[in-house]
Amino acid sequence: MSCWGRGAALCPATFRGGPVQRPAFADVNSPESHEIFHRGQRNQDIGEENGRVESEALDRLHTTASAHHRVMVVEVMGRDTGWVAMVGGLAGGADMIIIPEFPAELDAVVQHLHHRRGEGKDFSIIVVAEGVKMRALEPAVPVAAGAEKRDAFGHVQLAKQGVGDALSTRIEEATGFETRVTVLGHLQRGGSPSPVDRIWATRLGVAATDLLADRKAGLIPIRKDGQVAIVPLRDVVAETRRVPRELYDLQLVFG
Repeated sequence: MSCWGRGAALCPATFRGGPVQRPAFADVNSPESHEIFHRGQRNQDIGEENGRVESEALDRLHTTASAHHRVMVVEVMGRDTGWVAMVGGLAGGADMIIIPEFPAELDAVVQHLHHRRGEGKDFSIIVVAEGVKMRALEPAVPVAAGAEKRDAFGHVQLAKQGVGDALSTRIEEATGFETRVTVLGHLQRGGSPSPVDRIWATRLGVAATDLLADRKAGLIPIRKDGQVAIVPLRDVVAETRRVPRELYDLQLVFG
């Protein structure tokens, strides 16, 4: 039975090329682990539940990766934060997740892959957010990125930078392991919303129209603790909601 089936408490915790300090909530059945996920479920954004697009893609890539003993690099959306990579990667069983909040250097990635091979795991799946910065990748980023092509909002088009391609190239050069890259891109935006997302979009939409009918400005309805709450818009946009350390640490158990 795999670590996923037995629970993290029964599995050796290794990451970044060697043993790591097991997080306090390393048992996925512990109250602490449940609270992390339940807290996220109570306050998650519309669309966050649809990380199933990525997790299903990882399920399919596992077949090829294991059959051909390859390293698979999966590039997903995520300019400033790694929510898509983290949620989809955890659900899809990624062996390593690299996000802007907790960047990793190429040496750590290579050590991690060698460690897995040493344990008899002859394939790996790495999920990387497109906004990740890694010094070793800069020479491998396509020339198009140097032109800093921008979108309609003035943002540099990260798809042109090819972080997944660059990481795949560097991994194969450093390890000799056959490596392939998959860029999910806009596939992550499409598809049918889940029933939960449909219901919450309806509830929040009705609350928003009620605010307009009452001529209340500067307010926004949000999902908070499983209920619709009305809060000042300035509070919502005051800071970027980043992946918390405790959620990121969950992946350390399964690497």
